[in-house]
Amino acid sequence: MTFLSEQQRAQIGLTYLMNMLELITPYGREKKKKLRAYKRGEVDKLIKELDNVEKVKDSLKHNTYIYIKIENLFFEVKDIKHTLKRCEDLFVLDEIEFFEIKSFAILCDRLSECFIKLNLDIPSLKINSLNEVVNILDPEHKKISSFYIYEDYSEKLRIIRDEKRRLEQQIISEKNEKNIEALKQRRLDIVIEEEQEEFIIRRKLTEALRVHLDSIRENMDSVGKLDMYMAKAKLADKYNGVKPKICTDIHIEFEDIINPQLFDILTKQNKSITPISVSLNQGTSVITGANMSGKSAAMKVILVNMILAHYGFFVFAAKAEIPVFDYIGYIAEDEQSLSSGLSSFGAEIVKLKNVMDKIKSERCFVALDELARGTNPKEGYCLVKAVAGYLRNFETVSVIATHYDGIVDKDMTHYQVIGLKYVDFDKIKYRIISEDKASIDILQECMDYRLELVQDNSTVPKDALNVCICLGLDKELIDRIKEYYDR
Repeated sequence: MTFLSEQQRAQIGLTYLMNMLELITPYGREKKKKLRAYKRGEVDKLIKELDNVEKVKDSLKHNTYIYIKIENLFFEVKDIKHTLKRCEDLFVLDEIEFFEIKSFAILCDRLSECFIKLNLDIPSLKINSLNEVVNILDPEHKKISSFYIYEDYSEKLRIIRDEKRRLEQQIISEKNEKNIEALKQRRLDIVIEEEQEEFIIRRKLTEALRVHLDSIRENMDSVGKLDMYMAKAKLADKYNGVKPKICTDIHIEFEDIINPQLFDILTKQNKSITPISVSLNQGTSVITGANMSGKSAAMKVILVNMILAHYGFFVFAAKAEIPVFDYIGYIAEDEQSLSSGLSSFGAEIVKLKNVMDKIKSERCFVALDELARGTNPKEGYCLVKAVAGYLRNFETVSVIATHYDGIVDKDMTHYQVIGLKYVDFDKIKYRIISEDKASIDILQECMDYRLELVQDNSTVPKDALNVCICLGLDKELIDRIKEYYDR
């Protein structure tokens, strides 16, 4: 189960985080490709996954040296799935394929030594001993990863190779050209015999390995799991993530959540991020605020953390409590809609229809960011008002970000982006005049992106006029705008 389109995942910052996962092994990268959201009937599995990430995260702090050693071993892991499939399908393996299996088996023994020291108590993580595999491919018991069709495998092979070496010495010492040609022909016949005997040995080795395929594959799976757990744990540690509490009632609680992508962008600009807190219940919640106030950013931070939790990741918050949803829907301005022949508004309605079909039969989380911004304000208001009321009738948590007034009814939760609500605009104007800094940057510095729980009938902040004044719009035009405000 995958939430959102590829474009939407990039839009909210989820793709950015997935690209940051430090996966080393081919089996870890395969786990990443197969990442999916846990379903409502898999709550126990999701909780177990989060517990396992927590165990590895805690273990990383106390066993740094061991994990460095594990990572170094991970860099040596090669993808041998195709080789194992050939073995399973009765193809006779070649020397390179035997080398791949032998190398992995020896590597697993070294990984097992490290893994035992961690004492992680994760039953699904188990590194099986592959000593029998090593012994099959290492008759000389040297425990080196290189592979050769050893003479220990067959007395006949030893005799053939002895004869080949004897002939090669004779060829070197022989002076007579006719005798040399005869010796070379004899050597060629011996080489054919050698290849035939080697094929017989390779077939026997392939058959001997076939009974160990399950153990080898279990180790491949465990290597991939540990790689993924380590990547999840390191990502959580990087941004101070916490384990979300998975609840059964339809209620979402986020305290001081952030979006890591936005955090990194602001950090590079020597700016700080503003965490937000929000409590959402079944029904409709509305986020209002003036333009530039951060409504869309608030929607994205909620969405990315919601989806991460469903994928078994820690969330980037001080505290988090969420239920498991069957579906997470997101409707925002679609820059790609024109390429499919639809207007922005038309694309929104197509997506809205899909969401409405889902909520009738599934538990859903729905995020609507500035719905109907692409149509005229009167019709847009009517549409958003109707949708907000309609969504209350289902097993759904819905969040609508809008700049329209009058959307919120009594039984809805109303959050407002604080924005410039408590700002002294005279001080802002003074800063713009006195500081050598772009006026828009000063305004953004004064913007408060936190969400404030307000009364249901609170109006959307009217900061536009003050922003126009601060940014130096012509006084005559400002006076005209004021006239319309007073009407």
